[in-house]
Amino acid sequence: GGLVLEADGILATGNSIGTLIVEGDVLFETDSIFRVEVDDTGKTDKLEATGDVTIRGGIVDVRAGEGSYGRITSYTILTGKSVTGEFSEVTSNLAFLDASLLYGATSVTLELERNNISFGEVARTRNQLATARAAEKLGDGHAVFDAILDLDEDMARKAFDSLSGEMFASVQGMLLMDSHFTRDAALERLRTAFGGAVSDSVPVMALAALPDSGVSLWGTGFGSWGRTDSDGNAAGFTRTAGGFIAGA
Repeated sequence: GGLVLEADGILATGNSIGTLIVEGDVLFETDSIFRVEVDDTGKTDKLEATGDVTIRGGIVDVRAGEGSYGRITSYTILTGKSVTGEFSEVTSNLAFLDASLLYGATSVTLELERNNISFGEVARTRNQLATARAAEKLGDGHAVFDAILDLDEDMARKAFDSLSGEMFASVQGMLLMDSHFTRDAALERLRTAFGGAVSDSVPVMALAALPDSGVSLWGTGFGSWGRTDSDGNAAGFTRTAGGFIAGA
């Protein structure tokens, strides 16, 4: 039988990428949705009708899989005995590739083409923007550039975060904050040796003097749990530290 896709109805052909064959006519009503999966090898969901295809509007919703897409990639997504009318809109989940439709007498072809949106236009923070600009300068053919080109906006921002190197500055800051454990232990040993008061900031130090040797052994344990919140630019992180410091 034929197929009528009414308003808000969704047609998603195939299981993952596949072809649906309709023995008869096909009608796309206004506000219907034709969901099409494609990949970078040229494979695509496809609707094949033995009868006439009538398009009164609707949306072609392109879901592109991961991969390395060329500057322009074409896919035949619909065929019929005849094709009349046009879809009102075509959307794509890729941030840097525009989707467009070409209509023939018996087919509809989807084209994905590199748009003029710069990587920096999807960035939301200073770190993302700096990384986006550097990545775009790498140009076509570079693995990093090509990988970002095939992402949606949210995944592109996550890629910029992972490439920015902000983690290394955050780790340095964390190490500076936790350096007080060793410093406090050494200073506490000096205060203890000279009869000073024990600080409340560190555990009480264990101290043992070896008879007639002039040598004292000392040690202390420490533990810490902390969290640094995001400032809206660099990501937040949590940290834990624990150990034992001893000396003679």
